[in-house]
Amino acid sequence: MRFTALAILAAAAFAASAQEPPTRVGRLAYVEGPVSVYQDPDIGWDKAYVNTPLTSENSIWADRGARAELRVSATAVRLDEGTQLDVSRLDDQALDAQVTSGAVFVRVRYKESDESISISTPQAAFLLERDGAYRIDYDPVRDESRLTVFSGSARMRGESGDVLVPTGRTVHLFGGPEPTYGMEPAAPADAFDRWAQSRDRLWHDNAARTYVSPYMTGYEDLDTYGQWSSDPDYGTVWYPSNLASDWAPYRDGRWSYVQPWGWTWVDDAPWGYAPFHYGRWVQVRNRWAWAPGPRQARPVWAPALVAWIGGANWSVSVSGRNAPAVGWYPLAPWERYQPWFHTGPRYADRVNVAVRDHPPRDWHGSGDEWRHWNRDRAATVVSRDTMVDRRPVQHDRVRVSPDAVRQQPVVAAAALPQVLPQRNELERAHNQNRQPAAAPTVANPPRNPGAAAAPQAQPNAVARPDFQHARAAKPAPAPQSTSAATRPPSPGLAPLPSNPVTRQGNAPQATPAARPPAPPPVEQQRQAQPRDQQQREAQQRDTQQREAQQREAQQRQSQEAQQRQAQEAQQRAATQQQQHQHQQQQPQPQQPQQAQQRPQPHEAPAKEKEKEKEKEKDAKEDKQR
Repeated sequence: MRFTALAILAAAAFAASAQEPPTRVGRLAYVEGPVSVYQDPDIGWDKAYVNTPLTSENSIWADRGARAELRVSATAVRLDEGTQLDVSRLDDQALDAQVTSGAVFVRVRYKESDESISISTPQAAFLLERDGAYRIDYDPVRDESRLTVFSGSARMRGESGDVLVPTGRTVHLFGGPEPTYGMEPAAPADAFDRWAQSRDRLWHDNAARTYVSPYMTGYEDLDTYGQWSSDPDYGTVWYPSNLASDWAPYRDGRWSYVQPWGWTWVDDAPWGYAPFHYGRWVQVRNRWAWAPGPRQARPVWAPALVAWIGGANWSVSVSGRNAPAVGWYPLAPWERYQPWFHTGPRYADRVNVAVRDHPPRDWHGSGDEWRHWNRDRAATVVSRDTMVDRRPVQHDRVRVSPDAVRQQPVVAAAALPQVLPQRNELERAHNQNRQPAAAPTVANPPRNPGAAAAPQAQPNAVARPDFQHARAAKPAPAPQSTSAATRPPSPGLAPLPSNPVTRQGNAPQATPAARPPAPPPVEQQRQAQPRDQQQREAQQRDTQQREAQQREAQQRQSQEAQQRQAQEAQQRAATQQQQHQHQQQQPQPQQPQQAQQRPQPHEAPAKEKEKEKEKEKDAKEDKQR
């Protein structure tokens, strides 16, 4: 009975958590060139806009000549051209994404202890453990992966265990479904790395981190595009710079349908993410200010903090005809947010934690009119088709008098399905007015010798992300050292180095097997042979390749030994020459005369005669004295 009760409580807790949407959502922070996102299987790849929210089972594609940046809290994932990034999981504590082609540069800041960041390829998963700068490459044609750690620390996870990749090193995987790997020094930064580092230099957050948590996605742009201030009514507020005179929140952008929340605001301003998914808006001394509320370690994300006005029968005049209308206005600090998607009560309580229910100090009216302050000053009305077609709101805005807005009721959350367009309307409109969007194509990886023929995709077939499929990595035992390899500009990878893996001791250096070319007609005939015979032939080919590799490795080892001997001989000769020159330059010590000039045998009698004459001369002089 006790076990049954515990099981019921656990099931209830799981069901409640399943109803709660993620409280952290990513952001497409930068777009350059043709970039697309994949958010709905029924719509497929669609054009990407700055500030597009991204969550689990979403993908980004940066086409040729394009670049993009994904932000999640204080982590930036930057995509080079020809890169597809599939985000399989993005929630309150984890970011799990896969590079299926191309290269990404990941900058991690202020990582929390319980936060998990995993960027993988089809060959292995790479866990980024600390703040730092990392690069992950994957070439689907060669079936090769690289993780480079410029700073920080990472681990490569595989079936045989985790492998530490320290700062300044690159781990290189190759070899198909059962890859081996080697360690090598990190290659110098290329053009993509320099671009990513230049984006880092634009990251200014000294003031913002004082007032909001880095966990809040989009916080990093606030210092650049506005000023912080303190207000006695609303606490810390942020004023955006360079606004138009008729500017109002939730007016310069478009509505997009993002699961599981439904209608979600996508603002056009480069800073327009955090202020439209957290906090409230209010006018302070006739100036719009964003009030984030008291600083929270993990604030809760919302698709748009607005209230909806109108009803199912509300219509406005558009181009001389009546059209169904939809209206909204930004919530003030005293207004509660009512979610229009399925969620539990805990989410609503957390997103409304900073709501205050009293009028501002500068209010001089009567009654409860202060509660409708934002509705009377910042309501925006468009035709229903503007939302369905996801057109820019500022271009389709319908001018409606404040009195007409006041006559419309605020729509309760339960009645919103009858007021807002539904997903099937969006899908139907998209299929009728489909706009071309850049999309990745399927790359057929090379077939290993002896492997069964896999089904090949049609040429130029559009790739659709597979968030459930992950190929387990089976790396070989870690080598002691590897030779450096230069990395060419993305999206491709450098060819394998001639000796990518150095075994322990004096064993020969192994090289990866050359990838087979496309099968000729003879090979196609062999594919029809019995499977056992194909396997024997494949084993023979593998044996021949290994023997050839060993011979080449031995030849290289012998050549390297000869080169080392020649270099050592040159060094010895150079050392001896320097020592000889040094001895010649030093002064010679004075030696005794007998040692310096040793007489030759034939010179001895002449010298003795001269000595006798000198002695006789000295004797005569002594007598005279």
